[in-house]
Amino acid sequence: MRILKIVFLCIACTIFLSASTSNKNIKDVAETQKKVLKEFDIDYKFLTSPYYKAVKNNIKESKKKEFARTIENGYRHIPVLQKIIKDSGIPESFLYLAMIESGFSNSVVSRVKAVGIWQFMAPTAKLYGLRVDEYADERKDPIAATIAATKYLQNLKDEFGKWYLAMMAYNCGGTRLKSAIKKAGSDNLHILLDNKKGYLPKETRDFIVKILTVANIAADNSFKNSSDSNLISDAKVVELAKIDVPGGTTLMEVGDSIGVSLKRMKEYNSHLKFVYTPPTDKQYYLYIPKNKENMFNDNFEASQNRKFEIYTIKKDDTLLAIAQKTGVSHKIIKEYNNLTSDKLKPNENIVIPTEQNINYLAEYIVKSGDSLNEISEKFDVALKDLKDANSLISSNSSIGAKLATAK
Repeated sequence: MRILKIVFLCIACTIFLSASTSNKNIKDVAETQKKVLKEFDIDYKFLTSPYYKAVKNNIKESKKKEFARTIENGYRHIPVLQKIIKDSGIPESFLYLAMIESGFSNSVVSRVKAVGIWQFMAPTAKLYGLRVDEYADERKDPIAATIAATKYLQNLKDEFGKWYLAMMAYNCGGTRLKSAIKKAGSDNLHILLDNKKGYLPKETRDFIVKILTVANIAADNSFKNSSDSNLISDAKVVELAKIDVPGGTTLMEVGDSIGVSLKRMKEYNSHLKFVYTPPTDKQYYLYIPKNKENMFNDNFEASQNRKFEIYTIKKDDTLLAIAQKTGVSHKIIKEYNNLTSDKLKPNENIVIPTEQNINYLAEYIVKSGDSLNEISEKFDVALKDLKDANSLISSNSSIGAKLATAK
């Protein structure tokens, strides 16, 4: 009998502890939901609306795993974005606006040509001080673009009065939101989200639900206590320093002065369209690792003879033909203009570097056993271009003949 009493007591304790834990979890979830809503100026009553059910239904294991994968893919940018957002004073959960917009990918281009982590359209980007032209697209600079995004969101908040309205306007535009508020006769969230009335585009209605979903997942204790949360808090990211260099400075020059590869320099400066700073500017900025800043100051010497010319591509132009006209090798022209193939588009402009201290053109003397195929591969010149440049009809050439190629 005594043993049975002990067993019943253990069962009772287990049930009690389980109930207590369950009640605590329910309370924690409720507090998390309220905290997220408050951050976006959303009334607590929204928790009881049918629209919030979509948020709750989305907070399931599959979404949590998807959230963790996105964090893992974009962890390099997250600490930088977090710091800028926090320093700006806007709600810290706006980090997840960038997550929904781009998945923290800097290379995303939308169907309407919005670019970068914050998916800026060119006119809005320029309005907030980002450069978008033939040489640079600062929408792809995570630091500059995040600063611009925080200013844009703050201005939208000042205009509409609430953070959730700023969020909506960011997605569909201020004019579209004003029209929706006027038609609805209210700026209440549950009214604006009415699916039947369709005051807002479906994309914007879904946008709100997605941001609230990921913000809740991130704020939830189960995520905070998981190993995935370390991707945000403990991400090992290279701290960057911003430096000024003369216009036309190549990434190779800067990289060589600090022992950093061209590949890495491109990663740090994804806002540049080419491998050099805008040649029309007296000075322009680059990013290098913070721990290389002193080395840069000691080793970098700006070239005094740097000159660039703009060449307009003509019909039937080839890179090798342009190289012969300008005295600069097709490989250098290809590299400076970030061209992925030898195909050129008529009437487009390309930059021709004309440093006085470099001789780019070369001749090749045909040797016994050489074939034009082998020569074209050796010098990375298209076979057709090689033939055209040397007025050759066949793929054979005489031993000792001099061919125009490139170094």
